Amino acid sequence: MKHKDQTIEGDGALVDHATQFYKELFGPYAPSGLHMEPGCWDPYEMVTLQENVELEKAFSESEIKETVFSMEKNTAPGPNHFPVEFYQHCWDIVKEDMVALFSNFHNLKLDIGRFNYGIITLLPKVKEANNIKQYRPICLLNVIYKIFHKGSDVKTRQSYGKDY
Repeated sequence: MKHKDQTIEGDGALVDHATQFYKELFGPYAPSGLHMEPGCWDPYEMVTLQENVELEKAFSESEIKETVFSMEKNTAPGPNHFPVEFYQHCWDIVKEDMVALFSNFHNLKLDIGRFNYGIITLLPKVKEANNIKQYRPICLLNVIYKIFHKGSDVKTRQSYGKDY
């Protein structure tokens, strides 16, 4: 890879170069300073007691299955190498483990952070790419983390209706 008429070689040097480039591009983390006043919601915009009860219920097997089978197929598998199709095709084998994971999550016995990591990779936008700007970064997340994230969306839709 080239940068300012210099050739960058070696995995470590390339990682350092890409890391520095994206740190400069995105800048340092800055808190938004945005604060919401407690009375900013109109009563019709707030969660009702019944909606709250529904949202706080444990995830059901059918909600988890709906989540898994509604996910887009043929996507990158993520760092653990299991694509969505694995969970769909092997549902009868993995469903008990999935229900147990969601149960532990609901009961605050699962550290979701174990799943919340990804691998960032750079895809060339053009042939013979030799400049960091000629690459597109993508992040490969674990499918199991995506299932947890999407599972909360399924529960919200079921609690509020399809058009929440």
